[in-house]
Amino acid sequence: MHFYFDPDCGFCQASARVLQRWCRPELQVTGGTPSDPAAVTAEIRRHAVYSNGGHYFFGHAAIAHCLQDAGASWMARALGRLAGLPVIPRLLYWAVARNRARLSRLLGTHTCRLS
Repeated sequence: MHFYFDPDCGFCQASARVLQRWCRPELQVTGGTPSDPAAVTAEIRRHAVYSNGGHYFFGHAAIAHCLQDAGASWMARALGRLAGLPVIPRLLYWAVARNRARLSRLLGTHTCRLS
């Protein structure tokens, strides 16, 4: 189980730290992209990525599957199921992704270079 995020985004870094706390220790949380050449696509450069057993999930689906698979508590797994719903989580992820530089500044972390 591996979760990848944009290391140049302060909001992404803060979110990854929260995700790491909510999940089991075997989940590896890494800033950057997967080293598997077959997995490196344009999608990976624009979204969070979760890989498990050779399957790759992007954006809100990455967060949903990560919490469902690696969640350390029932609450994390329940949040994962909610994040996997089709409409609201997808719109929320889109809004956050489009505004992550602003969110990074609000958190007092460095801004995104890729926004």
